Amino acid sequence: MIWTGITLPMTEAAPPSSAATAPDLLDRDLDVNPVLAQAVSDPAAFQAHVKRDHARFLKSAARLEKLAESLFRQGSPFDRVAPGEQLTNARQLKAVYRAWYSFLYNLSVMAELAEKYRAGWKDPTSGALRAAFEGYLLGVDANLCRLAIVSRLVEFAQTRRKLETLLNEPQPAFKIPDRAFERVSLAAVSPINLYRLYRFHLSHQDDLERFYNGGLDGVKPRIDVEGRLKAYYDAYRALADRLLSTIAKEPAWYRYVFGKIGHALLDFIFPVQKSLFTWVGDTRVKRRQTRCISPAQLHEMQKHLQPGDIILERQEWFLSNIFLPGFWPHAELYLGTPAQVRRRFDADPAVRAWVQKKGVGSFVDYLAKKYPEPFNVWNSPNPFDGNPQVVLEAISEGVVFSSMEHANHADYCAALRPRLSLLDIAKAIDLAFSYYGAGYDFQFDFATESDLVCTEFVCKSYAPAHGKKGLVIPMREYLGSPVLRADYLVETYAREFGKPDAQLEFVYFLKGDPQGRPAVVSDEPTFRTSYLWKGGLKSKPD
Repeated sequence: MIWTGITLPMTEAAPPSSAATAPDLLDRDLDVNPVLAQAVSDPAAFQAHVKRDHARFLKSAARLEKLAESLFRQGSPFDRVAPGEQLTNARQLKAVYRAWYSFLYNLSVMAELAEKYRAGWKDPTSGALRAAFEGYLLGVDANLCRLAIVSRLVEFAQTRRKLETLLNEPQPAFKIPDRAFERVSLAAVSPINLYRLYRFHLSHQDDLERFYNGGLDGVKPRIDVEGRLKAYYDAYRALADRLLSTIAKEPAWYRYVFGKIGHALLDFIFPVQKSLFTWVGDTRVKRRQTRCISPAQLHEMQKHLQPGDIILERQEWFLSNIFLPGFWPHAELYLGTPAQVRRRFDADPAVRAWVQKKGVGSFVDYLAKKYPEPFNVWNSPNPFDGNPQVVLEAISEGVVFSSMEHANHADYCAALRPRLSLLDIAKAIDLAFSYYGAGYDFQFDFATESDLVCTEFVCKSYAPAHGKKGLVIPMREYLGSPVLRADYLVETYAREFGKPDAQLEFVYFLKGDPQGRPAVVSDEPTFRTSYLWKGGLKSKPD
């Protein structure tokens, strides 16, 4: 099946009762992969392939990790449609199918790259594998990503049978094929894919370390100079270790992976796959349940905040952080309580004149009249912790209100204040309220208005328009797509620091510790350089 120009390698799997002879795995793989052989015959052409595919891998792997973090948790669009007795409305289904399409598309990129850079069984003896090691590792990482992400999906869906049913239904309007959930699940744990991971982990651990530490017989990274391919493999090393150990110690697994399952053992295939999904889901990055920042520290931080401030936040140990080029991954809009909004805006003559033209006496009354549903949610306690809803942010559920504690259960948190008139800030809050309920942009397309990602939501709320001065934060291209990172807010602040026309001013900074020690209140000069810090799975502040 051709899907947006990419062939989706979602192969049909025979049911357990099939009488077909199981093929010998080694006979199904190539003797020599011509793509890897090109590293010797035409190095320039091979490097061009790797450069292009490295960018595709980083983009799709980052999106898959972000989708997994956003969707496979309580309250997500996938979770909300799961209860069997709950009616699912069209809006919920649209969010599910848009996210599912993005998931399948990026998964198909992983499948394509894993197949393109697989090693033939003669490649090690031909010398091509060493010369092509960067491409080979790219294919291994794509295969590993595919296995890990799909396993997390299956684990999440195991207790949500309605979700599995929905994801198996064809949706032509969203370009989703029939039985997509089943097909990608079985393909991810096919014997050929497990064998390729097993082979790399068994035979090339030393090569991996040497490649990134001084070179592999003169071969060094030429494309992945920042080591993101190694960082991703290292993040899932525990999974690879367990896979190797299980295959080596358990005869049934050995027969499955090496394609030695005959007719009598075909009923073994599906139980193996099910158990694999379970332990892969359990063998993941050991993410801390506690964060460096305590609720008490957030309460103290709130004393320094004003409605309209911009909050920046970072949580360690998210795999999507590996693929992000900067330090700060998330931005939010601080609203405060209605009482705080009254205190800040009611005495301002320009704001008062503006809302009086709208037929109301105060900015809070204006919000209540224009946005009754969002206003009521804003005035309600947060459903997760019961605290006041003082933050508006774009997360997987869409643009939602949240408490300071729930939104910023994090390791680093900072705040910037736009240097704008109170009228311009009020107009930004007005626009932010209009985005309430907009879906999260699982396509990560910054050109859309109906669906938003976190930093885009904040920057669009503050964009100059309709008589509002606003903030000008330039977008940039990353991996072929325009992006607007939270780091760009910090970089803009640092670049304009001390200038009369600076757009932002520093408010507060809670600085975490990479070793997990409690966060501390840090100073402005430290914050000013934070956009230059190394992010990744675990940060490395300078």
